[in-house]
Amino acid sequence: MLISVIVCTYCRTQALTNLLGSLAKQDGADFEVLIVDGSGENLSVRIAVETFLRDRPSMRANLRLIGSPKGLTRQRNCGLDHARGEIICFLDDDVTLQPDVLRRVAEIFVRPDFSDVGGLTAYDLHNYPTPVTVKWRLRRWLRIVPKLVPGAMDRLGRAVPVSFLKRFDGAREIAYLPGFFMAYRRSAIGTLRFDEQLPTYAGEDRDFSFRAGRHARLLIFGDLHVRHHYERESREPYAARIYQDGFGSGRIFAKCARKTDRLELVRFLVLDALVNLLGTLQRPSVAKLQGAVARTRGIAAGYRSWIAERQSKTGAPRPALEEIG
Repeated sequence: MLISVIVCTYCRTQALTNLLGSLAKQDGADFEVLIVDGSGENLSVRIAVETFLRDRPSMRANLRLIGSPKGLTRQRNCGLDHARGEIICFLDDDVTLQPDVLRRVAEIFVRPDFSDVGGLTAYDLHNYPTPVTVKWRLRRWLRIVPKLVPGAMDRLGRAVPVSFLKRFDGAREIAYLPGFFMAYRRSAIGTLRFDEQLPTYAGEDRDFSFRAGRHARLLIFGDLHVRHHYERESREPYAARIYQDGFGSGRIFAKCARKTDRLELVRFLVLDALVNLLGTLQRPSVAKLQGAVARTRGIAAGYRSWIAERQSKTGAPRPALEEIG
């Protein structure tokens, strides 16, 4: 099975070179690499790719560099439009893979007992497991997230981090896939595309995989190992990332909500803001306070953005918030 590896990048050359080095070491997998570059007139990514290929000419036939407008969702959709594989694998540009990962992904998708699996992810040796913090326990106690099962998500899109998972072998079912490593069976995503109104740090992975998972199982494999390095290069400031995360949560909430859920949105906004403000008291800082305010503003803005979009399409003054089917 051909695997289309889609890597979206923006002016981040060293991390990308490290990823390409790990892809060059993949054993026994049939794959193509699509680097979707949103750097515009900045030629640093193109130069880095050409330098890499001079040292590894065997990869030239299977690697394509594609220009795209900046924006993770736009770049991922661009990659989907160019991908030829039966398996679509999205990788962040600051990930490295163990040599057997792509071969094992292909083997998983052809197994008869996994024929109903639409997507999978790997275990991040670099960052997992992360501790379940007091803030997350408060969220659960206040019932603004589902029970603290890693990778859980409720029908309104409120999710629990996959990173809470401790080391394990085999496969476990989860409700969404983390964006740094997502592999999908092409038939499971069909014409599904990323929501281009979601900015880079707004949980486009949750939104996309949650929709894909309505018709097929999503799994994480504890013995499929990668490392997500979280390179700081080209990342936006902390408060901006927190705002975008909140924007994504609000927009996903609006997509899934019914009319009767409007009071739940108010409850969610108030309690989530309270938890974040309490979190700043542990180690107070201006940055944490700004982040807490930014998240609440983001949730409200994301919710309004979906309502406005629905209204513009239907022309109705107050569109019904139906569950998306």
